[in-house]
Amino acid sequence: MHKMIHYIGCRVKFILNKGAAVFSSSPITLSEFINQRLRFASKGGIYYKKIFISKEMKIILPFLYFVNLIVCILILQFCKTGHPIYCIPLIFKLISDYLVISPIYELYNYKWNWISFTILSIIHPFYIVIFAIMGPIYNFKWK
Repeated sequence: MHKMIHYIGCRVKFILNKGAAVFSSSPITLSEFINQRLRFASKGGIYYKKIFISKEMKIILPFLYFVNLIVCILILQFCKTGHPIYCIPLIFKLISDYLVISPIYELYNYKWNWISFTILSIIHPFYIVIFAIMGPIYNFKWK
């Protein structure tokens, strides 16, 4: 897809339509899930060596990593001090996560589980930071 955008000049657009959705099976075990995520995360460093990866992508990836790292640090600060000011970035994250996910939930008539959503939104920055570090370091199995 990146090559088509770079070499041919194609444009990519997200289509929010039930007919455009592609479903795949999820990993069954935690070990399979971790292996899959390590495999996905291992590609991040390779993107910087490819000329067909856009400058925007090369800027966005580290930006997202550092935003998630900062949110992790502030969540830990909140746990340590209990001071609510450390929750402000987490609130922005919850709002942005909701704005991204809600159209998909509406399209498929999914019911919100606010407790799961909140817990997963708190765990997500740690997940991003940990797998971004582990991806290039650890070996994984291809399918």
